[in-house]
Amino acid sequence: MSKHRTVLSVFIASPGGLDIERAAVADVSSSLNAEVGPLIDVVVEVKRWEHLIGLAGRAQEQIDKVLDECDLFIGLLHRRWGSPTGDGHDSGFHEEYEVALRQFREHKKPEIALFFKSVDDDSQSDPGPELTRVMKFRTNVER
Repeated sequence: MSKHRTVLSVFIASPGGLDIERAAVADVSSSLNAEVGPLIDVVVEVKRWEHLIGLAGRAQEQIDKVLDECDLFIGLLHRRWGSPTGDGHDSGFHEEYEVALRQFREHKKPEIALFFKSVDDDSQSDPGPELTRVMKFRTNVER
């Protein structure tokens, strides 16, 4: 094994309601670290907003700083869009995505992966404001 291990930093972004999916990403990274990481000298480091609670300053600003150092941005969306951040964005997820996209355009990282959990047809006939925003965002990024 070499003395220098490559660290791949992964940020998971999502509004509430996707705790199981967020945990699954962390579980997969733990398995990769245990089973494959030692063979190829790579470790996957998962970062989530929960890890930053309690830092001084605007919480979303602290999260955005972490995004500057990430190699992969994983965005997870379902029915919820989230809450305004107090800095002109309509949700924390949206601000995180915009920061990641700007970083990618300027520095070619982080890579961005978006996943949308299926929503039942009944919800789509009367989606409400949050799901409407998720659906609009999905339409925009899939163009």
